[in-house]
Amino acid sequence: MKHPVNNLKKALRQRKFQLGVWSGLCSPIAVEVLSGTPFDWMTIDMEHSPNTLDGVLRQLQASQGNTMPIIVRPPWNDFVIIKQLLDIGVQSFIIPFVQ
Repeated sequence: MKHPVNNLKKALRQRKFQLGVWSGLCSPIAVEVLSGTPFDWMTIDMEHSPNTLDGVLRQLQASQGNTMPIIVRPPWNDFVIIKQLLDIGVQSFIIPFVQ
């Protein structure tokens, strides 16, 4: 099975400057618009916004067709939530409260 290329990690390995945007809007429409902009990546925030697993899935679906990498910050460093996010296709994370 061929895994999808993570363009963000590829660019970081090449030490390319990356400029991104954060979205806490909980809106697939906003993500669809933002994913068509020239930013290098986007973070969907679950920690400080009312994003749910289902909402993140809808936002990931709205970003399809664009090449912008999506990062998700889960609400907590909970392995169950992180595994569910992996199951819906999230490749990159910003994990809060790592100790």
